[in-house]
Amino acid sequence: MLLLFQVYDIDSGIWTIYTLPDQYQVSDHASFPQEPSYVYIAGGYDQNYTALTMVSRIAVSATADDGALSIEEVAPL
Repeated sequence: MLLLFQVYDIDSGIWTIYTLPDQYQVSDHASFPQEPSYVYIAGGYDQNYTALTMVSRIAVSATADDGALSIEEVAPL
């Protein structure tokens, strides 16, 4: 499974496509944006259908030189 997501920058009119690391590639999760440039992923199921209980925050504006995303686990569900 390869999970991609896109972020649209209203000011520049540009879409950016991101690939999540394996441990964050989940199904049946909730996700939502928060200003200024964060996307949250809550819950879901991993590839073994184990229910996940973490909320992760992705800083989509803070990518490393190699394109890696800044992701942190912020709270349990």
